[in-house]
Amino acid sequence: DGSAKGMAPLGPPRFLAHFLPKFDNQADDRLLGPLVDGTPSSFLLVSKKHSGSLVMAPPFCSKNAVANEYSRMGCIVLREHFRAVWGEEGGDAEGDAAFLRWWDDAENSGLCYSFEVVVPRVLGDHGATPCGAYAILTAVAAVGEGGRLLSPLEVISLATSWRLPLNEAYFVPSGSATVVEASLRASRWELTDSGVEGLLGR
Repeated sequence: DGSAKGMAPLGPPRFLAHFLPKFDNQADDRLLGPLVDGTPSSFLLVSKKHSGSLVMAPPFCSKNAVANEYSRMGCIVLREHFRAVWGEEGGDAEGDAAFLRWWDDAENSGLCYSFEVVVPRVLGDHGATPCGAYAILTAVAAVGEGGRLLSPLEVISLATSWRLPLNEAYFVPSGSATVVEASLRASRWELTDSGVEGLLGR
């Protein structure tokens, strides 16, 4: 049973983010590596982009609306995920109960979870088409007192407690970020999953 209570604040994290350029005519001068390498306490976090639809909860809402096919599908996929990962201990009823505990904890703690929800052939195909629907936790925001994004460590703690699906991520320390980022950019058109792991595992 997870809980957001009792998490020690780590200080306000500072986030800078961007995607690898998708097209040859995009400006290629926005680099994060030099900023990371210039700050010893910083790191470059590299994660995979899952091409789906943004869904947030609670309450269930999509990027620009509520009560539509995207927010409803997010609810279905996430409930089924809870049944799959909690149901071993008591079937669907235990999964549903765990979902309600997570929901109540999020509401009581003022947390909003963001997911990338991939549902092929229902919400549209955005690239590689997976065999089944799934959701990936991408961020958690604390909505009270001006609001803030939770740090990666806090997100990992909550995801582990509630058995939520996390994206694959690689933490590149200061001193290596510029080289890794340049390698990713240089090989982005031909890179495969196995190639990414080899490049980031140097």
